[in-house]
Amino acid sequence: MTKFDKLFHIRKDISNRIVPVLPVLDSEGKWHVWLDRGIDLQEIRVIKPVESDYFAQKADSKEDVFFEFINFMYQRGTRDDVYPILRAIKDDMHNLASCFAKLEFFHKLKEEQKLDVSRFVVTEIEYIFGVCRSLFDLFQIITKKYWNGIKLFEYKHPKRELKDSFGDMVLKGEEIRNSEEIQNKFGLPPQWADFYVSEADFFKKIRKYRDDIHHRGLITDFIFNTSKGFAIQADYGPFACFNVWNKDTFLQNNLAPIKPIIAFIVKETFEAMNRYVQMLAKIIRFPEEIAPGYYIFMRGYHISKLTELDDCIKNNVWYSDHK
Repeated sequence: MTKFDKLFHIRKDISNRIVPVLPVLDSEGKWHVWLDRGIDLQEIRVIKPVESDYFAQKADSKEDVFFEFINFMYQRGTRDDVYPILRAIKDDMHNLASCFAKLEFFHKLKEEQKLDVSRFVVTEIEYIFGVCRSLFDLFQIITKKYWNGIKLFEYKHPKRELKDSFGDMVLKGEEIRNSEEIQNKFGLPPQWADFYVSEADFFKKIRKYRDDIHHRGLITDFIFNTSKGFAIQADYGPFACFNVWNKDTFLQNNLAPIKPIIAFIVKETFEAMNRYVQMLAKIIRFPEEIAPGYYIFMRGYHISKLTELDDCIKNNVWYSDHK
């Protein structure tokens, strides 16, 4: 008997796998939370967690969020050397959600206090693009750790060490490598190389945009504080290249809302992470789910903002209805 036998939701044949000791919501709506005392787990009484990942058969609240990437990593992909990176990714996701809440707050502050919040907005946008750019490198580091631990059978290309940077995998200077080049250079299977190629154009755009912001300050003088929200000229290159806007939502002088752009960038980054684990699951033989019948949900003070990304892109593109 081990201390993990108390975790009723965890399968018994876990061998030497990492067991995430997360809160659990059982089928009767009761919360179970344990403290890891080293040699034993002590269950403590709680009403419900405020900010936490948790196991459940269904979400406790519509504001809690399911991400395929996070669920896969906990359920099938967690290792000692991967878990710290997973924690960093989760922190980034919570922080990105907080950015959307802060931008709403800045608009309200601007309207009520008549303050110029342009610098507040600029720094948030800089942060959002920087985090989305870095998320690609974080799951690239995970990729490298998995890659170093597998063997390929009957594959024509010799297996070589992968790069730590996503950009170094997909780009040769400013040119995107094709699938065959990636297969030849690193010995990756075709599906794996195809994944890099499919994400390369979006990655290249956010990398360039992030570099333009950080190193050349291209956005600072182009934020407009309108009564409806924060706007930018629709033909401003770094934004226009994403082709997200509906022109019917523009204000006079071709002013376009910023919200759809940043929502699109975050959404596409998360979807790339989901496609990443879908690809890995087809190539690497991962263990079965550690908690069959359960899913991982994320909850937090602002995490529900990440459920609104589609709405921010298509419908709720401004921060108020002022004319």
